[in-house]
Amino acid sequence: MLDPEAPLPTVLVVDDNPSVLRSLGRLLPRRGMRVQLAETLEEALQRLARQPVDLILLDLVLPGVHGAEGLRKTLAVCPDTPVIIISGHGDIDIAVECIRAGAVDFIRKPLPRPKTFVSRLEAALLCRGPSAGHVSAPSMQRRGGIMFASAAMANVVADAERAAKTDLAVLILGETGTGKELIARRVHASGERHHAPFVPVNCGALADSLVESELFGHARGAFTGAFEARKGLFRAANNGTLFLDEVGELRRDSQAKLLRVLEDGEVRAVGESRTKHVDLRVVAASNRNLEQMVASGEFRADLFHRLAGHVVTIPPLRERPDDIGLLARHFLDEMGSAKQLLPETLDALVNHAWPGNVRELRNAVRSAAAVSRGAEIRARDLPVHAHAATAQTCDMSLLALEESALRKALESTSGNVARAAAALGISRSTLYRKMHRHVE
Repeated sequence: MLDPEAPLPTVLVVDDNPSVLRSLGRLLPRRGMRVQLAETLEEALQRLARQPVDLILLDLVLPGVHGAEGLRKTLAVCPDTPVIIISGHGDIDIAVECIRAGAVDFIRKPLPRPKTFVSRLEAALLCRGPSAGHVSAPSMQRRGGIMFASAAMANVVADAERAAKTDLAVLILGETGTGKELIARRVHASGERHHAPFVPVNCGALADSLVESELFGHARGAFTGAFEARKGLFRAANNGTLFLDEVGELRRDSQAKLLRVLEDGEVRAVGESRTKHVDLRVVAASNRNLEQMVASGEFRADLFHRLAGHVVTIPPLRERPDDIGLLARHFLDEMGSAKQLLPETLDALVNHAWPGNVRELRNAVRSAAAVSRGAEIRARDLPVHAHAATAQTCDMSLLALEESALRKALESTSGNVARAAAALGISRSTLYRKMHRHVE
């Protein structure tokens, strides 16, 4: 029996038989349930995109939809909502197929007597959360500022939290825009140093001549322009966590100085003779393959092994499609938009390769919300690259997608490298490196 103190659950009935809709439209409100009715799957998906429900009763055969196809499309829009299949086609193989695809129950028509029927609905309502058979769509979770629904990201967060229980250096690997700093902050927040500072530094944005001064500090008058003493980022992060983002961008001489500090726990400011002790955790991150860089001599092997006490690898967004719809809706909420994503829009988002990962998705959703008219965001409102045909997207290699993104960014900014880098969410040094690889 449902909790009498809980809000009334909402049940969406999707059936093209008017007599079924009329019958359930009368029965369910009498049994303490709100009811919504839809005659087609398209109408149902549009309703679900605007407002979630607590339970869905879905006819197996609808106009233009057969078998488990409608179930799969429904679960793609609302993976955490239990779905009961109702059908006059009661073949056991069909029932098994639907349960495997994610349905929580299969009820044959004609529907059983009201008491039995309602008890099965109440049992399904207790299953709210991920459908037992729909393993690809776990429920939404939040860890600090990290939102995810995919098992892949659940593993990443769990790995980061395990690393936080030690005081080892942590190396976070992943493509640009995957959220490496969020994972670094999770490591910091989950460890014993959470009360102390978290100090992020983008190594790719540091001028080569100022790396040592920025990291280790300098004395007053140590060089031209050093009008005041500076303690440096290592000392600023003392007792806490220093996050070295894009560590692969450091030059070899800077790598040697960084290694010495990590091994000795002592920093010496530029222009000073005495060293100062620091006690901190180092979390580093890179979107480059550091092992390949070690093999080619671009990155010191001893520094790599010093940083890689515990390695956390973040999969790209294209490999965790369960997160895409969740994040897209989050970005709309973040900007205070009440607009809804239509099913066709979600399909376009899921089918895009996202070479810029979560950062690119956020920019695409914000852009679509700004240009869309009315209360709904259609696929055509997305930036051109995000609603291109799926087949065209899949035919492109990752390198080709990266090159296309670089060219478009440079074209849209009339060749302004700083603005192009900002649009892509990368540093100028990273953009120069990628341009050298792709752009003649």
